[in-house]
Amino acid sequence: MLHAIYLGLFKHMMDWIEGFQEKHGQLQAFDNVWNALWPYLGFLVHKKAYREVTQWQGKQIRNLGYCIFGDLAVALR
Repeated sequence: MLHAIYLGLFKHMMDWIEGFQEKHGQLQAFDNVWNALWPYLGFLVHKKAYREVTQWQGKQIRNLGYCIFGDLAVALR
């Protein structure tokens, strides 16, 4: 149950963030930051831009949770 709540809330938050970025014209900047991330212990590097991923796996969602606010801050600068 907790996993389903986490996924639902995370999906809702990402939908809101995408709409916010689209409104401010920063979707491409977010994808650029997403692709520029460096690997570190417990974090996998992404091979596709954020908007190119059609089906999310558990590890990808966890990695997104680790870096979403940093990516957002850099993209909105």
